[in-house]
Amino acid sequence: MANNRRNSELTKAVQTIREMAAALLQQGNNHGTTETQGLIEFRRNKPTQFNGEYGPEKAELWIREIEKIFYAMNCTDRQKVTYSVFMLVGEAEYWWDSTKRLLEGQRVMITWDIFRTKFLEKYFPSDVRREKEIEFMQLKQGNMTVGQYAAKFEELGKYSTFFYHCDERMKCIKFEDGLRPELRKAVGVLEISDFSTLTHKCRFLEGFEKDQDNNRPKYFGPQYNKKKIHNNEKPYNRPQWRPQNSHKFAGGTSKPVNNPIKCFKCGQGHFAKVVTSKDQFASSVGNLVTFFLNVDNQGCNLPLQCLSHNRQLLGEYIP
Repeated sequence: MANNRRNSELTKAVQTIREMAAALLQQGNNHGTTETQGLIEFRRNKPTQFNGEYGPEKAELWIREIEKIFYAMNCTDRQKVTYSVFMLVGEAEYWWDSTKRLLEGQRVMITWDIFRTKFLEKYFPSDVRREKEIEFMQLKQGNMTVGQYAAKFEELGKYSTFFYHCDERMKCIKFEDGLRPELRKAVGVLEISDFSTLTHKCRFLEGFEKDQDNNRPKYFGPQYNKKKIHNNEKPYNRPQWRPQNSHKFAGGTSKPVNNPIKCFKCGQGHFAKVVTSKDQFASSVGNLVTFFLNVDNQGCNLPLQCLSHNRQLLGEYIP
């Protein structure tokens, strides 16, 4: 009887052990299946591989891309590390193998924050980040459009500690400081504290400025009004002899009256043949300068190249 009872208890114990082993095995299989399915789902989002090629912006972009996938999938910290390591290839894979051994030797638990920090230290070092921050602090609009300047401002701003720790108004002030002087004066008095509103107003003012430039009349020297400069007048007015009834002498004769003589070279009261080369040059320069001054007083700034462009007025005296 005693032996039968012991055999029955032993049989129950063995059965219990088998059930526990089966439960543990099933749990392990489920865990492996879950990890595999998670990796498959992660790859469906088409994350890019990282091969360790130098390029600080590429490294940061890779981190940002996979973090978006992690957020969408609601990944655990362990999954983030596992999936990220899976996407490392080439030199980057060798780098992580050696880094992982060092961390494990120091008994450091490898979390996503640890992996991310080590990754950026390797592929986006602090000295490069400082260069980007300095570039942001010194950024000016220059020849860029407002849209290009705003895009560059946002691109470099993410590397600056100033960008993350300032309010919206300070961000607007920094943006205004880099604008071209005419735009900075125009928007500065508005004291805009919303960045999107500020960029919108700047683009509007920039478009208005371009319209003004396009509608402004263009002058290219005296040729723009050839009818005034090169009219159909004769070289000089020849004397016209005609009777004047108001001037009569005794005997009923009329006194001939002639119009004033006008030189076609200098506009003075003599014939052109008496004008020397020196006089002709001085007169031509004087007339041309007077023309420029008159036009300039009307609001047009003419370039000095106009003098050379109008050689036909000055002849051989302009080099």
